[in-house]
Amino acid sequence: LSSKVDTIIIMSGDSDFVELVRYLKFDGVRVEIAAVKSTTAQILREEASYYHEITKQDWFEYKAPKGKKK
Repeated sequence: LSSKVDTIIIMSGDSDFVELVRYLKFDGVRVEIAAVKSTTAQILREEASYYHEITKQDWFEYKAPKGKKK
């Protein structure tokens, strides 16, 4: 896939993705990581082209209309 895309977004903080990030960047792909900072490996944040910290402001919660069951 790397030859067909400009950017890949990985939504994980697992350090197992570091080698993939390095490979993709070497292949010219921009790699963005979106993850919760407290559970994201520092090395993954450093290797990424861009890191977006997921915070509580990014969360959403579905609330059923009143009178309806969830």
